[in-house]
Amino acid sequence: MGVVAEGAVTCSDWRAFHSWRADDPGYNGVVTVLDHQGEQLTIVDWPSPTDLAADSSLERLGWRRVGPCGPDGKGRRGAPVSRD
Repeated sequence: MGVVAEGAVTCSDWRAFHSWRADDPGYNGVVTVLDHQGEQLTIVDWPSPTDLAADSSLERLGWRRVGPCGPDGKGRRGAPVSRD
């Protein structure tokens, strides 16, 4: 997971075994912002499994993605973020 400015984001879907689509009604994900040591700074609902929805969730908390999403060392989807 890349780290820029104050933290990084992981987009976590707790039911990771299911391949979610943007229109799936049962989706219940979260976006977690982590600091440089991997400690959780904040968490917010992620209503749809898309990058756009994750970005909107981050913006509600005053964060923005500043780089591309990609897998971290643990296989989680992540991206560098910064505080506005």
